[in-house]
Amino acid sequence: MLSEPGQARIKKSTYVMIGSQRVDLTTYFEDKDEPMHTQAIFELVGDELRYSVAPPGGARPTEFTTRRGDGFTSVVLKRSKS
Repeated sequence: MLSEPGQARIKKSTYVMIGSQRVDLTTYFEDKDEPMHTQAIFELVGDELRYSVAPPGGARPTEFTTRRGDGFTSVVLKRSKS
């Protein structure tokens, strides 16, 4: 996997689906002994996938929004029609 200079390289990531809208993520890095654990929520409606991820070790998000400084990451992906 690619990474920016000075950043840890990701070795692999795994996920576990919990119900229909929750997921737990575990990311392993080449230069670290301990993996990073994050919790997320997601929603797939038609051609749009929305997800929100908590900062490492943080509580699972409850909505698909972020606020300045909360550490959450929210993303909306839309399937291409081409």
